[in-house]
Amino acid sequence: MGYTHVFTLPLKVGVSVDKEGGDVTGAHLLEILRARVAEFERDPELLKAAISLPLESREIDLWCMVKIDAPRTVRQADGGWAEIPEDGRIRTEDLVETSHAANMRLPQDAVWVRAEDALSPPVLGRLNSEDRAISANVDIRPWLANAETHDIEGLEAEGWSFSEASEWVARGLKHFGDPTASRLFAYLSLNPTMGFMREPVGFSVETDEVPIMTWLAANRPAIHERIAGTLGVEP
Repeated sequence: MGYTHVFTLPLKVGVSVDKEGGDVTGAHLLEILRARVAEFERDPELLKAAISLPLESREIDLWCMVKIDAPRTVRQADGGWAEIPEDGRIRTEDLVETSHAANMRLPQDAVWVRAEDALSPPVLGRLNSEDRAISANVDIRPWLANAETHDIEGLEAEGWSFSEASEWVARGLKHFGDPTASRLFAYLSLNPTMGFMREPVGFSVETDEVPIMTWLAANRPAIHERIAGTLGVEP
């Protein structure tokens, strides 16, 4: 989770005969702004002091691309890869909003994860459009963390993959801003068709019982115990 902020920068105009400032020209304001920018370039802390508190702040989802076989390895803004430092801080420039991430190429050995989840391994699923125009890994932890108990139990009851219940996972991930799920549904909104009969393209979701149950045991133990009981295994 991150934030976008709207700051205001006051500009002091020396002389005006209009109480509302209607006689101040854009050219004059630009001249004043350039002078202020020159001050800020000499001492950036002056800019911080001038803008004060944000006028408006908005929550946004921030994502980072990580290697599947090395989850703490993050794709950097310049296209390289680097390990997350010991302090756990990911550089701001390596974090991406959903709308931008959805349009980036995702390698088959990588997955998008939320910035706040980047320090632990993803729980992998795979989203596929029926025509395979989109086929990519997803981290299903946002869905697992927020899904109702009966939804997770329904996923188990229908075999974890290729089911109506598993489609809830994809729709949930889109709701939580996952870039791959957002890209999938943007593609499906174009109403693609396939085959001789020009049938609408559908989609499928693959998930795996073992990593899901492991995550549930650590993070939602009550649900893990319920499902483990139906499977006849030790909780």
